[in-house]
Amino acid sequence: MTTETTSSVSHDIPALMDLLRRQVALFEQLQRLSREQARVVQEGTVDALLALLAKRQRFTDALTQLQLQIEPYRSDWPAVRAAFADSDGAEVDQLVDRSAAMLEQILGQDDRDRESLQAIHARIGSELGKINHVSRARNAYASLPSASDNRFTNRQG
Repeated sequence: MTTETTSSVSHDIPALMDLLRRQVALFEQLQRLSREQARVVQEGTVDALLALLAKRQRFTDALTQLQLQIEPYRSDWPAVRAAFADSDGAEVDQLVDRSAAMLEQILGQDDRDRESLQAIHARIGSELGKINHVSRARNAYASLPSASDNRFTNRQG
């Protein structure tokens, strides 16, 4: 079914429904990867995190391409939404709401992961600072003259 909107832009309602369903499926995959990312961040496995981020990037790229296809509908959303039958309109609302909720959850988890990584970074920086301090102290003691280098001895020994 193709519907003519008030801005005289033709919109294919079944195509939009398909795009929104695909969007939800991509967000579901990103949400799954987001949960996995949280686990990997807590484990501190850098290689696994990098591999996971590469997977997420592929889904993000696919989502970006999908958003470009949805944009013509979004730009005239009131007219597009009004063109739906009641049952289809309810499904569209559910798909849009579900996508928005998943996006919010993913972004929230990303914020928590970023905070965890910052805390890990700060802890490692502090530990490296301690190692550096110990190393300087060791070097300072190493530069002191040893007893065998002592120029002064007492008369008895």
